[in-house]
Amino acid sequence: MKYSPRNIIFCAVSKYLDDATYAKVMDQIGKEFPKRDRAFITLIKQHFDFDRMKDKPVIWQDIWIYNYLKYDWDNQKFKRSARLLVKYEKEIIMPSEKTFKALTIVLGM
Repeated sequence: MKYSPRNIIFCAVSKYLDDATYAKVMDQIGKEFPKRDRAFITLIKQHFDFDRMKDKPVIWQDIWIYNYLKYDWDNQKFKRSARLLVKYEKEIIMPSEKTFKALTIVLGM
């Protein structure tokens, strides 16, 4: 994987957030800078319900993020070799890498 699992997950989630919520999440990430993956997901869950990725996906591949968090993630540490995240990165993130680079700079990861 070229990008961290946090970047990939946040990129997928950001498509669902309105501008005000996106700004709040970015501000909260910047202030709290959660070191643990579980804390990062908890912070995101304060502003976003991951079930939206299953029920009303923006793109059908978003279900991969939902499935990873629901079934594959052990609630501890993200694995860089997670099959669904690798697939999402390859098919969604890499084609839009130019935009994703800006997120990487903002998130500082």
